[in-house]
Amino acid sequence: MKKQILSIVFFMMALTAATFAQTPNTVATIKTKIYCDHCSKCESCKSRIEKTVKKLKGVKSVTLDVPNSRIKVSYNPTETKIKSIRDQINKAGYDADDQKAAAEYVEQLDGCCKQ
Repeated sequence: MKKQILSIVFFMMALTAATFAQTPNTVATIKTKIYCDHCSKCESCKSRIEKTVKKLKGVKSVTLDVPNSRIKVSYNPTETKIKSIRDQINKAGYDADDQKAAAEYVEQLDGCCKQ
């Protein structure tokens, strides 16, 4: 009986540890296009993209490299997918890799930021 109880306790501990184990983050780099020439001064594009993508569950960090038009996203792949991240970038009004932003989202950008 004692062995059975110890086996059950050990099983429960292993199950709990597996449940709470950290899933390693995935880092993706997504191409975009920043059209305005003053983002290095006002950073409106940078903050718009970063804030919008950070709303997704599982996104740990977002960094926009304006000069190179690259968005680096660290995320938990069990909580969100790369497609969802691209969709969210599109909702901010920007292209994400080969996925184009819809005109309705581009229209919400400042005049200087539109294509």
